[in-house]
Amino acid sequence: TPPSVQDQVFPPPPPGYTPTARAEPPWDTHPKRWAGLVVAVLAQLLVAVGTGTTAVLLPTLVADLGLAGYSLRALGMGYAVGFGGLLLVGGHLADRIGRRRTLVTGLAGFALTVAVAGFAGSSLMLVLAQLGQGASAALLSTAGLAYVTSAFTAPRERGTAFGLYATVALGGTAVGLLMGGGIAEALSWRVCLLVLAVLAAVLAISAGAIVPDQPVRVPARTDVPGLLLGTTGLIVLAYGLVRLGDPGALFAFDRVVPPPVFAGIGLVLLIAFVALRAKADGGLLPLYVLRDRNRAGALLALLLAGAGSLVVWQYLAGFLQVVWGYPPVTAGVHLLPFALAAAAGALLVSARLQHRYAPRLLIVPGLLLAALGLALLTGFPTGASYFTIAIPGLVLAGAGLGVAFVPLLATATGGTAPHDAGGTAAAGCAAQQLGSAAVAPILGGIIYAVASGRLSETKGIPEFWDQVGPTGALIHTGQLPATLVESAQRANQATLYGYSAAFWTAAGLTLLAAALAGLLVTARAPRP
Repeated sequence: TPPSVQDQVFPPPPPGYTPTARAEPPWDTHPKRWAGLVVAVLAQLLVAVGTGTTAVLLPTLVADLGLAGYSLRALGMGYAVGFGGLLLVGGHLADRIGRRRTLVTGLAGFALTVAVAGFAGSSLMLVLAQLGQGASAALLSTAGLAYVTSAFTAPRERGTAFGLYATVALGGTAVGLLMGGGIAEALSWRVCLLVLAVLAAVLAISAGAIVPDQPVRVPARTDVPGLLLGTTGLIVLAYGLVRLGDPGALFAFDRVVPPPVFAGIGLVLLIAFVALRAKADGGLLPLYVLRDRNRAGALLALLLAGAGSLVVWQYLAGFLQVVWGYPPVTAGVHLLPFALAAAAGALLVSARLQHRYAPRLLIVPGLLLAALGLALLTGFPTGASYFTIAIPGLVLAGAGLGVAFVPLLATATGGTAPHDAGGTAAAGCAAQQLGSAAVAPILGGIIYAVASGRLSETKGIPEFWDQVGPTGALIHTGQLPATLVESAQRANQATLYGYSAAFWTAAGLTLLAAALAGLLVTARAPRP
């Protein structure tokens, strides 16, 4: 009989497992435990807000700094490589020096790098700042999730903690659209980034004073082989996946090594990392962590289910701003039903039911509901009504993902001793990040294929559509010469048909995630 989730929270270490932990504080009565949760959740919200704000500010950055296509591609790649590459390092630091120190380090680095971006006078400085911002976000994300994982072990409290975390993970981008767009319109993009830096600095100070530290490994042994293999594999895989959706080359070797080869090398390195960890005692990911079937199913479902939120925030936000001409704040308001429904599903449904039912009894219905919502949204880009199609689709997709993400995150990070929570948190963050990185070029390729088919017999399409089209982006017609506006609008219309195909694909991936979770996540309900 498969064990319950509660049985898996602190299993005894397997034979031969050498690292031990210092005496644990009484977490059930710790006076700062819930205050630490608030700080950890706000830190994750800061990451989501930073991502949404950067997306909102891109057109302004292009105009003010004169960014070329090369610099725009480097911005996205810098953040993705920095975030993906430092996930395992962040998890290892959380286990070695503690959650609080790692969280404070990540928040301080985030504040510094965002401030550098706010004062940037060149594209190079902006790209370096994005690289640092991604690395800092990896540290604070893994430390925050590790804290949530190990500080809340009682089933009811665990559901509430992960409900708050899932709400921020799914809906935090809406705050970035509203905040970033509002400040940028009222003042400037530099002020917007500096405000974000100040918030990160205040949160870093708060984390140092509020977040209680947790058990760390004793002795504090650095897993050098695991870090080298795992980190290199994540960096190479992230770079290769991002390049799959990039029509140009950033470096000289990009013209020699195709993106699939890069991604394949990264995957081989990660497989070698798992094989090495499976034969080692302790280390970055102990043996009992790697052999957990429930965790494997939850990680696979997280990897695939991320397509739902990706298409909403990337493609629908672009549609509202480019086709309907809405400013970022108005576009964010139109996408609020998704964020609010995700919060309701996570906090009002999963957080209250997770301690009563087996995880898959929430995961599978939630993902099926999300797939239905994404299927409804397929008609929106090609002319369906916002009130009759988009709102029901956004509500169903948001609520379904909110219901599913709470038990998915809890299962993916559960079943570990407190001093191993950082490694499992890094695995959970990597599943979400690599899922988005892998799905984005797939969706972009589908959009480009559909749009190219519709434009195959059309003349007068702008030449730069060959660079924009493969990314799935729409062409802003406001600054184009009058002679190109009509052809650009035709290209956009063809791209919108590709958006419908992308939503169908996201719905299919969500259904696949539901099937895998139903087969692999077999844990029972927590014991009363």
